[in-house]
Amino acid sequence: CFCGFLLPAALRGQTVLLFENFNVYDGTAGTVPAGWSFSAPGNYTTTFITSISGPNAYKFDATNDSITTPAFSGADSARFWIKGTSTIDSLNYLLVLETADNVSWDTISKIFGLPTTGKDTAFPVKQTSVNMRFVYVKPGNGNLALDDFILLQNVVHPQAAFSFSNVCADTAACFYDSTVIVNGP
Repeated sequence: CFCGFLLPAALRGQTVLLFENFNVYDGTAGTVPAGWSFSAPGNYTTTFITSISGPNAYKFDATNDSITTPAFSGADSARFWIKGTSTIDSLNYLLVLETADNVSWDTISKIFGLPTTGKDTAFPVKQTSVNMRFVYVKPGNGNLALDDFILLQNVVHPQAAFSFSNVCADTAACFYDSTVIVNGP
């Protein structure tokens, strides 16, 4: 005879819930991406300031400029590209916020030391969040570009698991299903 065992197996992946590269946005109201809300128009149209995805990026150029994503549900993480201008001041920062009710906003991060060479940035997002907002705080000089925003959700997969009872030769084995559904990175 021998004792039972547990055999776990999990497959994980991610689904893109929202992607915006601002390629069609040219700083005018008619080109604001669907569902996005901008406190002030502004865009970069030069490849020197934009990421590799295309010619345009959103431009924060005044203190408290903000952009808000379209509504979403079930997100796990957000990724985006940012780049400060060469005259960026070390006092400037980007607030990354999330909300579950569009009334109270929680700070995910305050990004200080804004990169002047462009940087992909990622943060976890609460499962209960329904919007994200970016607010540029500018007590100094400089502007900031934001591009290639991606909102991700981890794909739900079963985590296969089973066990069986002690088995002896020439007897039937009983298998017990202990599979669970997981949401994992």
